[in-house]
Amino acid sequence: ALPVPPGGSRPLIITRHEQRPSVIGDSVSLLGPEASQLTSQWEPARRTLHVNLIKTLDEPFSVYLTPYGEGVRFTGASVSATAYRGRGYVRIQISAPRGQDVRFSVAFEEMSTPEPPSKPRVVVGAASPWSVHIEPERTQESEVAGWYVFRNDWLVGYVADALLPDLDVDPGVPYSYNVVAMGFDGQLSPVETFPARTPMPGDMLLTRLPIYDWSVAQGRPLINRMPNGEFARLGGAEAPSLILVGEGGVRYKVSRAFEQLSGTVGIEDGAGDKGDVVFTLRGDNQEIWSSGPLKAGERVAFSVDIGDVYFLDLVVTDAGGGEEGDVAVWFNPQLKAKPRQ
Repeated sequence: ALPVPPGGSRPLIITRHEQRPSVIGDSVSLLGPEASQLTSQWEPARRTLHVNLIKTLDEPFSVYLTPYGEGVRFTGASVSATAYRGRGYVRIQISAPRGQDVRFSVAFEEMSTPEPPSKPRVVVGAASPWSVHIEPERTQESEVAGWYVFRNDWLVGYVADALLPDLDVDPGVPYSYNVVAMGFDGQLSPVETFPARTPMPGDMLLTRLPIYDWSVAQGRPLINRMPNGEFARLGGAEAPSLILVGEGGVRYKVSRAFEQLSGTVGIEDGAGDKGDVVFTLRGDNQEIWSSGPLKAGERVAFSVDIGDVYFLDLVVTDAGGGEEGDVAVWFNPQLKAKPRQ
């Protein structure tokens, strides 16, 4: 995971390792403390891996190699050996007396390119209009190690056996995804391309959106309930709320998908009579509304246009009387969606 500033970018350079097989390990190093003095050398012209070791166990001994191509065959083995190809490895089982110097070579056949992946299962808007879930299909006979997924030519991630969520999308936008399968030997398949369009949201509570970022003087942002577990109250009523104790701010990504934000602000009923705060709305770092100073018992309703706002900040500051009793409540904040086209 790489931290990227909002609206910014961070370069990432990915290089592929040298295309060659290698020794993963052996049953001595994996199962016990004894050293088998295992060494290997790759001969690329003949596609052959030469292995040398000293057998230090009485029972059959195994060497594990990374796969490289469609099959393997032995040349010049000094002992009896058998190959077993697994998913992601080749196991060489060796029969030889204990203490014997073992030498063998493994010739790898030419590699083949994996078949293009089939279109994965795609679910848009499952968690929210800001999500696309991609689940590549794996068959029981599949020789695919995993899949690289790109959105509009940007790498979303790599997935082996699980669902890959893409949460860095906006609602109501058509995207183009590319999927590339990778075999256990590192070979990449041709590209499979498919579209996915995120839905537009409907009217909803602001607090149903995930918080994008926040900074609060005391604790963390609270949704609906106070630190003691009771529902936040304003003017004797209860409703879904965002609560900030002390100065702070919460950022939501609204992605220009809504026309309006409306609600009521004030100091929570149970906070006493000493609180005084200022509520401010900022759209893309520009102030678009302010309540002015509010004392305990005072409430202000608001309705603000946010049609051109991508990042919406809800900010609370002290009005000058100190932070005692500053329990600020954004009460029943409702988002009105833009008309669907």
